[in-house]
Amino acid sequence: MLWDIFRGAAAAAFVGAALLLLVPEGTGRRVLALGIGAAVTVCVLSPLQGLRGEEIVRRLRTYAESFSQGEEEEEKSMQKEILCDQIAAYIETRAEELSVPCTAEVGLAADGDSFRVTWVTLRTKAEDPSALVAAMAAELGLPEENIQCLQN
Repeated sequence: MLWDIFRGAAAAAFVGAALLLLVPEGTGRRVLALGIGAAVTVCVLSPLQGLRGEEIVRRLRTYAESFSQGEEEEEKSMQKEILCDQIAAYIETRAEELSVPCTAEVGLAADGDSFRVTWVTLRTKAEDPSALVAAMAAELGLPEENIQCLQN
């Protein structure tokens, strides 16, 4: 629809400009310029003539809903990313306290309006990270098999 409006207005402006080149200076040229302006206005407004008020409102509402859904998804993705980073930082802090330094990677799944931890990957140089795995399983409410421990 916007393309049709643009194409009609451009065509009217082009034809009008060509006509203005053929008309000498004076009152006739000013009247022609006024007529060309009116023609361009008609070309812009005529595609809107067929739309009813309800149709315009429906299209605007549909656009607003799709826009808000995209915003919600983006916000939820950002929240998930931030939460993963915070949980990973917590795990790394707890690992230091337990003398099992590591780096952590966390996976979350949406659970309604919130998230829940589904898996954790720990990368450590410690020979026996079982104390850390047991502590994280208890604190995060995860089965130990969902906590993978990789030794560097």
